[in-house]
Amino acid sequence: MSTRVGQRQGLETAVRVEWFTVAWMTVEAIVSIGAGLLARSLLLTAFGLDSVIELITGSILLWRLRVEARGASSEGVEAAERRAQLVTVVALVLLCLYVLATAGVDLLGVTRSEGSTIGILISLAAVVVMPWLAWCQWSVGPAQWRS
Repeated sequence: MSTRVGQRQGLETAVRVEWFTVAWMTVEAIVSIGAGLLARSLLLTAFGLDSVIELITGSILLWRLRVEARGASSEGVEAAERRAQLVTVVALVLLCLYVLATAGVDLLGVTRSEGSTIGILISLAAVVVMPWLAWCQWSVGPAQWRS
């Protein structure tokens, strides 16, 4: 098998893994935010918002991988990479601001959370799915990232 064919197959595998990641993050975000709002749990809602951030960054990575898979020039791939990095940075800054705000609200004792069975179940599912997804993403990444 030629190196080019192997790279193409690796890229196709990476796209499939990222599609699954985006699907999982969508479910995790919707369930966590919904359960967090019902239980008035800032922590569970923050978990859901973190999933939204991961959904955004996963979608950006998927877009970037698809740009490369469609055979874009190296300049096109680099431009997509820069845009992906910018969106990721902005999303993480927004998440940090949310976490700071919810911590302040918690410290002031403004809200009182209730228990959430759905929240516990989605958290348990995430404990299983997220390490598996991380392994899948790591295994399809370029070899120089793994050394």
